[in-house]
Amino acid sequence: MTIPAQTDPGLHPLERHVLTFLQSRLSLNDTELFVAVSGGLDSMTLLYILLRLHQAGSLPRPRVVHVDHAIRGADSDADAEWVAAFCRRHKLELIRQRLNWPRESPRPGEDKLREARYKVFEDVLKHSGNGVMLTAHHLDDQLETVLMRLFRGSHLRGLGGIPARRGPYLRPLLDVSRKELDAYARLHAIQWREDASNADTRYLRNAIRHNVLPIIAQLFGDDFPTGIKKSIADIQAAWPLLERYSLSVFQVMIRQTGRWAVVSIRDYMGRTPLEKRLFWNYCFSCVYPVTFQVSDTFLAEVERFLKKATSGREMLVGGRVTLFKGRHRFALRDNTLTVPAEVKLNPGADVKWGAYRFTSCLAGYKEFEKSVEPDTCFVDGDALTFPLTIRSWQKGDRFRPLGMTHFKKVSDFFTDIKLDPWEKETVPVLMSGNAIVWLVGLRLDDRYKITRHSKSVYKLKVEQLNE
Repeated sequence: MTIPAQTDPGLHPLERHVLTFLQSRLSLNDTELFVAVSGGLDSMTLLYILLRLHQAGSLPRPRVVHVDHAIRGADSDADAEWVAAFCRRHKLELIRQRLNWPRESPRPGEDKLREARYKVFEDVLKHSGNGVMLTAHHLDDQLETVLMRLFRGSHLRGLGGIPARRGPYLRPLLDVSRKELDAYARLHAIQWREDASNADTRYLRNAIRHNVLPIIAQLFGDDFPTGIKKSIADIQAAWPLLERYSLSVFQVMIRQTGRWAVVSIRDYMGRTPLEKRLFWNYCFSCVYPVTFQVSDTFLAEVERFLKKATSGREMLVGGRVTLFKGRHRFALRDNTLTVPAEVKLNPGADVKWGAYRFTSCLAGYKEFEKSVEPDTCFVDGDALTFPLTIRSWQKGDRFRPLGMTHFKKVSDFFTDIKLDPWEKETVPVLMSGNAIVWLVGLRLDDRYKITRHSKSVYKLKVEQLNE
């Protein structure tokens, strides 16, 4: 069925609002609409509106998802049957899921219930492929959420409240008050189930709804949500601007090498608390995409670590990322990425290893005498055994640094020149057989230097790739 783009002028304003919301965000011709329905006023009203829009030819038929939390005994069962009866009456597909909790376990809190509920939604959407989930969050929910976050000391993004869309989850009633939903439901004789726990003011959200919002309405008038809506809209509009600012600043602030991202400690510590929060949000979205909540506790732990930890210490952040403390810099390593495998380099060839490209070719003495480039090395071709090997440094590696007559552990050499931990891993090691020829960019092995007895000269060149 092809869905018309225009809205029916005969629609109720609330129906027109929902249709316009969906048309502006979705391609309705190729999207499956799932709606989360508990059986209460909010979700039953949303379902009724979607059904009316479908009957008018404006929307595809909605598919209903009911999650039975199984915490209210017979009332939970009655809610589930109420939704099922409505779906049978209107020939709507119902996906019904009952949650199972361990015996003797305490009643799950609101956060745990929400987590379990959204796990069901995720499973439904995963099997759909092109579906979205509509929920009946409304303006009163938004106000309660913002007030709770405000008094808990939430940061800017949290004060933006519930987003109208987050991925496949859409909330078309977020600008509609519960009073407006109630009026629409009574106009159309919609019936719903009352959850007795909604009146229990031991729950914080209920206490705000029944005790706090009425006082605010007395002080500022019944239209007080209009001002809060404006502030929420401004905060939501400001956040993308801050994210773009983050991109412009932190792309310069962070130097990426292979699986490492390196940052100046002085630069980081000189940032404001908001900039530090934005820095980590950027890291966990753009550099290392992981789900991680940047809390005040986390920021304080990082600050303490950078101030007090000695060079070489490390801490795990975000589950898959390790933070290493250096002398003047710190580095982040993605633990899911591995060190590049060794590669072979033949004469006249070029190969890639990690973030580097290597080439080798015969050269003349004149070119050797003129070269002062740190990314180029000239070696005695007679001493080489091809193919050469390029790999990372390994524990126990030894070589004879240029100008020295005795061998030295590579680890000791790194310590002498004060390399930070992540730099050691990113130094390519060029091997001839089992012998180190060149710690690339740092030091040639004395056994491969050009002498007056050298009959052939090989030029080895490395180029760092911008990836």
